[in-house]
Amino acid sequence: SAFFPYKDADQMFRKCLFGPDGDLTVILQTGQIVNIDREGTVKTLYDRSEETEKRIPWSFSYGPDGTMFVTDIADHLIPEKLS
Repeated sequence: SAFFPYKDADQMFRKCLFGPDGDLTVILQTGQIVNIDREGTVKTLYDRSEETEKRIPWSFSYGPDGTMFVTDIADHLIPEKLS
């Protein structure tokens, strides 16, 4: 689950940004990237436990057209487009 007690937030979030659509996107220390929309609906965009290569997301940003670019710890990229 992407939810955890507020007191643990500093230990769970690696990075978070508001996307061009106003939704909050978060990289969690667990290796997940989740999107939280304005209604509070959580959608998992990437979960390292479901991938064979076990990439660990580190950081991300959005390009001018809204495309998300993600880096990981080892390879410095996650090749799939996340949506």
